[in-house]
Amino acid sequence: MKAASVAVLFGLGYLGYELNSKNTELQQIATNNTELSTKLTDLEQMNALLKNAKRIQLKGVEKHPDMLAEVYWDDSKKVYLDIKNLPAAPTGKQYQLWAIVEGKPVDMGMYDQQKDTTKMQAMKSVENPQAFAITLEKEGGNPTPTMEEMYVMGTI
Repeated sequence: MKAASVAVLFGLGYLGYELNSKNTELQQIATNNTELSTKLTDLEQMNALLKNAKRIQLKGVEKHPDMLAEVYWDDSKKVYLDIKNLPAAPTGKQYQLWAIVEGKPVDMGMYDQQKDTTKMQAMKSVENPQAFAITLEKEGGNPTPTMEEMYVMGTI
């Protein structure tokens, strides 16, 4: 009788271990499912943006001929920046996006290279831009662009 009781206790212990292990597996599957669902939502939003936005290619200027970025400007005047191959900004510096409106530069915000670089970054909204450009500025940006530090530019 004691042997049977001990066997039942070991069996229950093993069953508890297996159930806990299965619970951990189910939690991991649920986490993976949530991550995939989030990625799918992001892709659907990106697809809608790409279908309804004007794509402006920003090509490297004379000093930086191989550099490339893209701006997407949608009907609601929102702007999204997609850096393709600009080098990492040096310490204390940051890339700043500019829109050219009526011949004057308008600050569109700073590119945050700490964010997920696989995603486009939302920038400030703008009406009637004629062009976009990116300059390398002091961290936090400048009220006017440093023209000698322009990397890319593209007209609409």
